[in-house]
Amino acid sequence: MQVTALTDEQQALRDVTRDVLDTESPPSAVRVLTDGHTPVDDKLWRIGGELGWFGLESPESAGGSGQTFLETAIVLRELGRAAAPGPFLSQVITTAVLGSVPDHPISRSWLDRLCAGEARGAVVLGVLDAAGRRQLPIRAERTGGGVTLRGRQTDVPDVDLADVVLVAAAGEDGPILAAVTEPRDALGAVWQPTHDRTRRLVDVTLDGVSVSSAAILAEGPNAAALLDAAWQRGIVGLALDGAGGAAVLVERTVGYTSQRVQYGRPIATFQAVKHTCADMFVESEVARIAADAAVLEIVAGDEAGRRFWSAVAKFRACDAYAKVAGDALQMHGGIGMTWEFDLHIWLKRAKLNQALWGSSDAHRAVVTRLV
Repeated sequence: MQVTALTDEQQALRDVTRDVLDTESPPSAVRVLTDGHTPVDDKLWRIGGELGWFGLESPESAGGSGQTFLETAIVLRELGRAAAPGPFLSQVITTAVLGSVPDHPISRSWLDRLCAGEARGAVVLGVLDAAGRRQLPIRAERTGGGVTLRGRQTDVPDVDLADVVLVAAAGEDGPILAAVTEPRDALGAVWQPTHDRTRRLVDVTLDGVSVSSAAILAEGPNAAALLDAAWQRGIVGLALDGAGGAAVLVERTVGYTSQRVQYGRPIATFQAVKHTCADMFVESEVARIAADAAVLEIVAGDEAGRRFWSAVAKFRACDAYAKVAGDALQMHGGIGMTWEFDLHIWLKRAKLNQALWGSSDAHRAVVTRLV
């Protein structure tokens, strides 16, 4: 199962997005941001808001485009090709969740600003344990008409950059999804530097954060459904990032081996190099097909299909990305090991993608249980 053809509008979205990223976020620009530990390129973020990247799935009445996750997937794949820094995935998850409840007071207050990029969002959706079961470290206690949130979750993307954070918590009668609208003061976010400087992870600690009833998006089965949708977009978003990153690494490696001359001929003519490049291409295609399958299930599939293919896409595409990045390093020889060469940007991103939102083994456990 794969996306075999795009409409003219979808092709235009892909082409415009790639052109913008080639111009505004080449490796040299990524280096400037990451070397300075700058989490967001404000100019690129503003352009993304103007082009509608953040609200593709949100209703037009709320400032979005009324499209599907397929259009969002096109943008996320291109962002992965460029290894663009910034909270793009967190933003599109936030707008997708709020866009599914457009009449809620929180959505009416925030959605149009989030779609335009004038505000930033993030999500705290729990963790996946080694057995492939989602856990909610944050607890919700009833206090009058609202809830009080307590607990700690580590390695959460982008919370310290957000103006509104959607927090999934375990309540007495099932999950609760609530919005925290003053997150920088309330969530005790502590930045945890990682080798991948294009991503920003923080540990959050909620010690009695009060949320009014008006800020509770959903409870029980409704909250579980929203949580599932957000989680699937998160892990498939990483798969799409991996598919885009793997594809560009194949292109860069083939180009390099075609130009690098050894013993009087390009190293691309050596059998060992040919086989490695062929294996890299196969892995990148596997990543693309797995991600495509999950995207199509999210757009039109049933609940079981979405859960299955989202988990498959996460471990298969992220593992393929890491494998391609490792092989690319070998094919570039000594220069591939240097800080001055750009390859390390994608290699570090690939390694972090494997660990975020549950390990590959944890997602294999999800698939095993579903089968």
